[in-house]
Amino acid sequence: MKGPPAPRPKFDTLNAALAAAAADSSGLTFVNIREEEQVLPWAEVYRRARRAASAPPAARSITALELRSLLRRQRESSRWHAPSYALQAVRTSH
Repeated sequence: MKGPPAPRPKFDTLNAALAAAAADSSGLTFVNIREEEQVLPWAEVYRRARRAASAPPAARSITALELRSLLRRQRESSRWHAPSYALQAVRTSH
């Protein structure tokens, strides 16, 4: 990209930016397909972000690498057997 250097961010972290925004009465407005609005104040965004950040690893989304590792461990386990429909899908896709 060409152009002037990006301006220095006002806050060093996303957490600091959300904390500052939470002090304001504004927020985000989402509009669904029926054109109904749902307002989410910045204070609520900040509260939800803090709750998500404090969630235990099992409660958060897993990465593709973590999923691949989990599947590999299950495959290597003597208790894991691929369902027959999954095996057939693999055979027919090649």
